[in-house]
Amino acid sequence: ERGVDWSVHHRVPRGMGGTRSETVNAVPSLLVVCGSATTGCHQRIESRRAEARTSGWLVARGLDPETTPVLIDHGARWVYLGSDGKYHDNPPDGAS
Repeated sequence: ERGVDWSVHHRVPRGMGGTRSETVNAVPSLLVVCGSATTGCHQRIESRRAEARTSGWLVARGLDPETTPVLIDHGARWVYLGSDGKYHDNPPDGAS
């Protein structure tokens, strides 16, 4: 059940009241994680912000989440989240 067993986490924080920012709501900024903001992996991301930034689970505003790698599979793999909704081993063409 969404919001209990799993939820959508915004890598670029939405901020208080949400946002209509295309970057914040774009596919590379979204992760499906277990739990809610107060349980499971989602709670871990929200409560351990430094670890979340180091792992790519949180991306500062102004940075492109598509060019920021993220640690997945319980710490086993680094990937880039593409705008096509797929995992990629390399950043998109033209990214530095």
